[in-house]
Amino acid sequence: MGELQAFAALPLSDLAAPAIHLADEGFPFYQHMHDKIVAHLDSLNISDASAEIYLNEARTGPKFEVGETFTNPHLADTMRELAGKGWQWYYSHLADEIIDAANSAVEPHTGRHGLLQKSDFEHYKAVRRNAVRKQLRNDLEYVGMSFPSSGGTSLAMMLKMWNVFPSSADDLGSVLEGSNDKNWTFEEARRMVDVQNTVWADRQKYMGDADFVDVPEGLLDDEYIAERRKEWVACLDAEGCSPSPTRGSEIPVPFGTPPGVEVSTTFVDRGSDRMSTTHFSIADREGNFLSMTTTIEENFGTGVTVPGRGFLLNNELTDFSFRPYPSGTGPAHAYPNAPSGERKRRRTAVGEDANTIGGKRPMSSMSPSLIFSNNEPIAAFGRVRYVSCLVCTRIITLPCFGYTYPHQEDISRSTIIFGVVLPCLICFLLNLPSC
Repeated sequence: MGELQAFAALPLSDLAAPAIHLADEGFPFYQHMHDKIVAHLDSLNISDASAEIYLNEARTGPKFEVGETFTNPHLADTMRELAGKGWQWYYSHLADEIIDAANSAVEPHTGRHGLLQKSDFEHYKAVRRNAVRKQLRNDLEYVGMSFPSSGGTSLAMMLKMWNVFPSSADDLGSVLEGSNDKNWTFEEARRMVDVQNTVWADRQKYMGDADFVDVPEGLLDDEYIAERRKEWVACLDAEGCSPSPTRGSEIPVPFGTPPGVEVSTTFVDRGSDRMSTTHFSIADREGNFLSMTTTIEENFGTGVTVPGRGFLLNNELTDFSFRPYPSGTGPAHAYPNAPSGERKRRRTAVGEDANTIGGKRPMSSMSPSLIFSNNEPIAAFGRVRYVSCLVCTRIITLPCFGYTYPHQEDISRSTIIFGVVLPCLICFLLNLPSC
């Protein structure tokens, strides 16, 4: 809401009106939502308020049949109050309701309940940080999200490692075994997954909340990226860096050693894959560009809905490493993305947030991005889904540089997933509802 006060030309009541209308009037219940509810019956049954919105009376399946109208009037009422009463109401009255909902919910397998406190709201603040910026070629610059999201740094590495940008997109053919055209193929898609796996290894080894861990600046060094690219090309000669029928499903991709980092042989955190993420990009008539990604982490988050409010609580803390350090070691060998109870100076924050005190934040892969040409914005993009959002976003950038793929005219409604799960799954899908 602070961003709205600083930059919006319209009041929140106007901006929220379409969402309020949609929650009141509803939309056709669709197959994908039906299937997700069926897959998450256990978590939605944790909360009576969630069951009221999503489940049938017996709580054995979805409340609505496909094609019926799904509504959420409680959410509409909450947005009306928020628009009318502002952020003070959120941090006072609504915060108390959120705390009650979180702490009264009981996880059925462990019997544990929430531990949320009013001080958590008082201490947490959305802070401003400088964006990740990487020159791709003389006239093009990538701008992305900085830590604690790994998306900006990871995507900048991928863009440079793909090696289209030093001259032009036409050079892509020489990279892809002499291809003379720039049309999208499955083999090229698989090789893009190889690029992601190479970057993913560095992500898991080095990246985390930069207020708490020293993320090597050398990850974006041109010479280092060129060296990692050589390693990726070497993988191509060994059937790729990704899983294949002849190499099995657990193919580790080695991490690199960027400038300023001592050679290490320690373990790499493998991460996980979940999805309940939304992205939108906007360009207005004044020339402003916005790229925004938001998430509640897993499908339906915690499964807990605030009674009478219509919204779910996130389980974003599971973005931390599930194991804080490798088996057989201790805290001294903690992963960069391990949880921590410490509070430290926000050394990466800027403006009025600089050098304030805060807790460690989990690392995501969200990658809201902008491309600038000669210092003017030309594209805003991003994508949903945890690890695959990096490659999905990478693909969406290709038309900016003269590279095409089948059904490019359907990009607004198509899905291209190049997912890596632990990393052992590759998908190539077109024309699905969401990534």
